[in-house]
Amino acid sequence: MLAGLVAGCGSPPRPATSPALALFTKILGHRPTGLALRIAQRGTMVVANDADYAPFSSLNGQHQMVGFDVDAAKATADLLRLRLSQVQPGWDAIPLGLEAGRWDVCIDSTTPTAGRRRTLDYTRAYYWAPRQVMILKGHPAIEGPSRMAGKTIGCAVQSTASTYLAGLKGVRVRIYASDLDGLPDLKSGRLDGLIMSTPVEMRLIAAGEPVQITGPPLWYEAAAFSVRRDEVDWLAVLDWAVRTLRRDGTLSRYSVADVYGVDLTQAPPAGAKVIGGRQ
Repeated sequence: MLAGLVAGCGSPPRPATSPALALFTKILGHRPTGLALRIAQRGTMVVANDADYAPFSSLNGQHQMVGFDVDAAKATADLLRLRLSQVQPGWDAIPLGLEAGRWDVCIDSTTPTAGRRRTLDYTRAYYWAPRQVMILKGHPAIEGPSRMAGKTIGCAVQSTASTYLAGLKGVRVRIYASDLDGLPDLKSGRLDGLIMSTPVEMRLIAAGEPVQITGPPLWYEAAAFSVRRDEVDWLAVLDWAVRTLRRDGTLSRYSVADVYGVDLTQAPPAGAKVIGGRQ
């Protein structure tokens, strides 16, 4: 009887390894450390994105988040055997919140520029979006940088477009808090053109705005998942997920479905200017 009591009072059995922890270990070749371990153990991935950046992430009429970035986040969580929690803190707050550990990853169409890489780490690209000039419908075309001299062109603050325009001579540049903040000035004639992501311009056209895209792409921008610095294992797991979802066509299908039939996951053509890398 005593032997039976001793056996019955032993330590409880250790819980089985979680599906995410087992997968992370297989991906890495070793037990994950740091943030990767904590995420695998809790079984949830917290993703930050923007609630006002259609067709990539926005609220629909039922107050549900929809768009390509939202679908990319869902596919990533499913692949990694994690539950998904999405938050929308606002564009300006996303990088700081990531550094502070308030969310695990940002899937928000961010381009990994040299400046941004000083404070955050990035996966390989999951898509590339062209940047083109948008003008008021029926106005003279702006076919490339040589046609911008003497004109007033708008763009978002601290964007790659602002850096690009600063390097052009004879162009009057008007800076806005966001791309869409410049739309009223374009429609009123205070701007000759506005540079933003071509898919966003396509969304405005589809919504009936009196605008059109003019000229060939000025450049392409890579978009990558961003994470807190020095979380090597978590970055490697996410990089594996991006590579897998591109290879099996999942991201391609979502891009076509969400971005007006366009597959943004295809690398830019040879010779095109690319910001953020081709991988």
